[in-house]
Amino acid sequence: AEQIVKSREEIKQKALAAAKLKIGDLLKVEDIVIRNIELSKELERAIEAKMVAEQQAAQARFTQLQTQVEAETAVISARGEGEAIKVRGDALKLNPAFLRLKIVERWNGINDFIFYGQSGAFRSNRPEEFELSMLCLHLLQLSMVYINTLMLQQVIKESDWFAKMTPEGALVRAEGKVSERKGELYLSNPK
Repeated sequence: AEQIVKSREEIKQKALAAAKLKIGDLLKVEDIVIRNIELSKELERAIEAKMVAEQQAAQARFTQLQTQVEAETAVISARGEGEAIKVRGDALKLNPAFLRLKIVERWNGINDFIFYGQSGAFRSNRPEEFELSMLCLHLLQLSMVYINTLMLQQVIKESDWFAKMTPEGALVRAEGKVSERKGELYLSNPK
């Protein structure tokens, strides 16, 4: 019954050929119309459910294929982007002046002071402010050293790191409160 619904034209052609064969030359049969194929309600529902399931499966295959193509496109794009970044990095290694050129090309005129350096040699478009620039860099460097020192002190205060950083058998003078955690003694807030 399902095949009848799906291939109505093919069945019509076969029925037309069979009718012409049986009737012979008595009548000239030009066409046959197949109408009102009556099926039980259960069979109609089963055929419709199968057709819907096939359409859903085809849609799922299409969605899966589309997702796969999009993923492959994203991978190709990421590889291309990575290769472009690598090429730019290589260009910068081979020609450091390229970076200065890019800075000049993108300069929008808002900042009229340019300060750059390479291998310990610094340059500026305002020599009169060079000393101030160097002092600012020195202040920045000292600030970073201070921040790193504070971070290191914080790490050392944590007893687990203090123990890891001290060689076994070393004599250590530390102040702090001895506490117990999970059956082990440790020094809290060491100084």
